[in-house]
Amino acid sequence: THTIIDGYFAFTLDITTNHTTVTNFTIQLTTPTRGEGIRIDASHTTFTNNIITMPKDRIRIAGNHNTITHNTINGTYLFLYGTNNTITHNTITNTNYGLYLTDCHNNTITNNTFTHCGLLINDPQAYHNTITNNTVNTKPLLYLENQSNLTLTTPAGQIILTTCHHITIQHQNLTNTTVGIQLWQTHHCHLTDSHLTGNLFGAYITGNNNTILNTTITTNQNGIYLKGSTNTFSHNTISDNNQGLYLSYSNHNTLHANTLQSNREGITLDFSSILNNLTNNTITNASLAINCLSGSTNTLISGNTITNNNDGINLTYSNNNAILDNTITQGRNHAITITTSKDTIITNNTITQTPLAGILLIQDNRTRIEHNTISANKEGITVRDSAQTKIENNIIINNTNTGITLSTNSTMIHANIIEHNSYGITIHGHT
Repeated sequence: THTIIDGYFAFTLDITTNHTTVTNFTIQLTTPTRGEGIRIDASHTTFTNNIITMPKDRIRIAGNHNTITHNTINGTYLFLYGTNNTITHNTITNTNYGLYLTDCHNNTITNNTFTHCGLLINDPQAYHNTITNNTVNTKPLLYLENQSNLTLTTPAGQIILTTCHHITIQHQNLTNTTVGIQLWQTHHCHLTDSHLTGNLFGAYITGNNNTILNTTITTNQNGIYLKGSTNTFSHNTISDNNQGLYLSYSNHNTLHANTLQSNREGITLDFSSILNNLTNNTITNASLAINCLSGSTNTLISGNTITNNNDGINLTYSNNNAILDNTITQGRNHAITITTSKDTIITNNTITQTPLAGILLIQDNRTRIEHNTISANKEGITVRDSAQTKIENNIIINNTNTGITLSTNSTMIHANIIEHNSYGITIHGHT
């Protein structure tokens, strides 16, 4: 029989004494909270044959030389932050993480069964771990470290590559786990012709010169998360994710000819992502199709078809970006919004059927709006509190309210065709 420990708040069990054995307990939490329900801060602990049900909490293993074996773990996960631990023959069922590795090495992780969850690495110091004979949703958890020049086609439940290079992954169907495919500090690898479905992360990539081609990535919390440079994602179908493509501190990447449908956000560039190319993608039914934030500069946004989204393209605190040759139509708010940014070029775009502004500038400097066709919106171009804006050679027609509205200083308007709007140009203040 099991002794029941029924916790109320975090730290239901905190082990700080070495050489402790915890066995045959049922450890549960009456009121789910977000914290650490169990902490093992000691070494040489044996934690075995326990049943743990602690939704939203986690089991933190920060000591060394501990053994975690033959436990049934429901609704929570193991957070490993130590060395020379053994985690074996556990059954872990959760809806996000199963085993989270951070700043840990020389651990042995074998013969565990993960259901609706799996492994995630989130620290450069998580290395030299032995991870073998585990399963995710009854299929093998494939973990490779320091490997190269392989082709992986055998069906897996999850694939984790750490410090690998020149590996090809083909024909996988990775579903309902923490991350379908993780490339951790891994370079020159290729994922093709696969399906990543219903995961916390479809693909989680920290590395350079990797490619994802012809892959379907759907109903994940995060479709693709990238932190790296010179990667190429092309001809993929990315749909019904919370976040379609998210780039953080990522430079010189190419996102080309992907189809993004019904994601909350289509493509997001964040935290100083520089010199990325977003070209010829089709983005539909997103809350926000393309979002450049926090110093994401020198981005080329070109040739994209952006239809039926709440908002089309948004730039915030992002300079020197170019928005060229896109078609943005049938949105529900604004087509292009530029806020607190500098030196944006908006050229040769077709912007139609937007119920607010085709182009909205707020507190921008030196924006150039040239050779665009802006028609059948409520407002054509609206400029607020911006400086040195140039609006030249555009066709601005059939907008239901005003062709150009200015509430700003130092705007140049030249050689535009402004016809069949309710008002041509409306000026508030000095321009």
